[in-house]
Amino acid sequence: MRKSLLCIMLLLLTCGGTYAQAYDSGYIIPKSTVRNTSFTSLFLVDSFSKAGDSAAASSALLRINPYMLLRMAYTPANLDSFFLGYTITAQAKSKYRKTFAAIYNTPETEEYKLFKKMVDEDQEARLHIGDDSLSRAVGLKNMIQSDSVHFDYLRRYVKKNGWPALSNGSLYAWLLAWHDYDHCREYLPYVKKAVLAGQVDNKVYDKMVNRMLNPTFLDLATKFKNKVSFDVSYIQNLEIPNATELALMKKAVNDHLPIKYIYFVYESNNEKDFNKFLSGGGNLKGVTGWSDTRYGIAWDLMMRIVEEQRNRLSTDSDIPYNFVYSESSSPKKKLTLYLLY
Repeated sequence: MRKSLLCIMLLLLTCGGTYAQAYDSGYIIPKSTVRNTSFTSLFLVDSFSKAGDSAAASSALLRINPYMLLRMAYTPANLDSFFLGYTITAQAKSKYRKTFAAIYNTPETEEYKLFKKMVDEDQEARLHIGDDSLSRAVGLKNMIQSDSVHFDYLRRYVKKNGWPALSNGSLYAWLLAWHDYDHCREYLPYVKKAVLAGQVDNKVYDKMVNRMLNPTFLDLATKFKNKVSFDVSYIQNLEIPNATELALMKKAVNDHLPIKYIYFVYESNNEKDFNKFLSGGGNLKGVTGWSDTRYGIAWDLMMRIVEEQRNRLSTDSDIPYNFVYSESSSPKKKLTLYLLY
């Protein structure tokens, strides 16, 4: 549960990563400036625990802002489940319980409640875009209407107040900003300042920069000379990679460490197919650990690749990635996964 919640909180994004910053050094936020934020500390608790360093793991725990765990659905009643698997001292656990309870019992600000409500509406709208033309049209219309209200509020709020603090819903607001593709560039200076203040994860900023710069496959192929590819078109049929295919992908990661970029290319003679792939639902059932949407399966596959590299390199860094459409004269729809190194 903890692993999936961490993925949702830190990685529920499309496109992005630290390597994208190389396209313009002006966007770079030095890692040293965000080393002791809550977001880094969340990773360090796990890292130090694996190394058996309970003192360092406990110190990192005490730097985690409780709002991060609230966003992950923890409460005083289930907080001990967060500690499971970590090497943390009893004293640190006791101290953190008190800190967490104090925040949990503090009334939510109006901004916090509103941003939380808007994200719930955001996700609900996206979950109800069906496969058939009628339900899809209705779903997209509802999503656009909902987005317009959310985006307008966020832009007005940020221009007046700056980026919201964690206590005012920062962990919800970034998802709205991410979906407001047309105004991504406007948010960057606010988000950068919030990253330096420890109110936003640096990964979120990295991914927003990457989306804005939007490197093409040609750009990346020029920058990173080597690549390995896999035909994953079966995902369109709500099929997941079998054990052999997944093993080959993980082997490719280990053979070519570090993978510098993950690129999905969707080939079709109709761009609507790609849009449907990105937002359409599905009915995959009974397969533990995999999404029940086409895009979700691709995302889950990518996360397995990211996790493989993280484990091998002992790092918390993501691999930047992109999902793009490529026009094809063939009526056959194809999805290819590229690992660039």
